[in-house]
Amino acid sequence: MIEEFIQWYENINKARAKDYYAPHKPITILYALVKAANDVRWIEFNKDREKLESIISEFTKYSTRPNCLQPLWRLTNDSKTMPFWTTQPSNIVLNSKGDIPTGSAKENNFKAGFSDEVYNKLKENKAHIHALIRYITEDNFPGSLHETLWELLGVFDLEVQAPPQETITTTVTKVKRDPKFPKLILSLYGNQCACCGLKINFKNNTALSMEAAHIKWKARGGDCNEHNGLALCPTHHYTFDRGIWTLNSDYRIELSDSILINRKNDNFFTPYIGESIGRFILNEELLPSVGNIEWHRKNILK
Repeated sequence: MIEEFIQWYENINKARAKDYYAPHKPITILYALVKAANDVRWIEFNKDREKLESIISEFTKYSTRPNCLQPLWRLTNDSKTMPFWTTQPSNIVLNSKGDIPTGSAKENNFKAGFSDEVYNKLKENKAHIHALIRYITEDNFPGSLHETLWELLGVFDLEVQAPPQETITTTVTKVKRDPKFPKLILSLYGNQCACCGLKINFKNNTALSMEAAHIKWKARGGDCNEHNGLALCPTHHYTFDRGIWTLNSDYRIELSDSILINRKNDNFFTPYIGESIGRFILNEELLPSVGNIEWHRKNILK
């Protein structure tokens, strides 16, 4: 069943809004998987709306709160050939956009989730649930954000299960991890944080606490090369992936307009606004591509 689940997931029509990648459906599926791990059959609009929309909002570009009814209902359209998702009641009158009106969802106690067969099979082997959570998370988000997402979803509260015997495979081509990428990027920036310049030497190890960040997320097709990487300390890596700061076309650091920060006492961001990451790179011919920077500004910057 786990292979069929992956096939269904790979073929869903991923949500997009104004050309931004918006992982409404993957997050909704993750939410349903966590519920299934807790032996809960449905995502109920009246009970789960606030929490689900809050999680989706954390990982999308929207400045306004998303409407979770869209993925809850539209996943049924992705299940016409493979009946993995269902809703109750199924006879609600849709609006002109093909979605369920909020008022109708409230009045009819609208709920959505996996089909009976899929839900029962997941309950029989909850190790599959953990494998699927990891698979879908890695398919959509960089590693720096996994713990934040899992904390919000409640993954860490689940009983740990042994991994399934089956190997999850897919025919869909994905960007593979390049084990050389971290060393390549850290060496390019002299083992210094491209934002703050932090460099730690401990027992002749100058790469300590430095991380290689993808500018265009690997999960979204970003390359593992010099033109798509930054050497960053953990703080600036996490905040870069959360969209708190970015780069402009001149490689200068910009802080999100959505972030409220006490600049008088801020030592993490304010001192570096307007500074160029080029001041640390050892080969200016290998500066990040403008296309990757534009992707980050368009999709990740809050």
